[in-house]
Amino acid sequence: MLKCPSPVIINGIRVDFLTIGRDQWRTLRLFWSALILGADLFLSEREPARLGIGV
Repeated sequence: MLKCPSPVIINGIRVDFLTIGRDQWRTLRLFWSALILGADLFLSEREPARLGIGV
């Protein structure tokens, strides 16, 4: 089990890690991958200091 506070709020979406199943984890990982990729594309054109990502 992850040592994560539960629930966690990500961009206004409540995520309860104790009730996330395998499919939800896959979706969440895909979401984070897309978010990070988007952030990389965003930062390639702008200053890094303008974008804050809280993990």
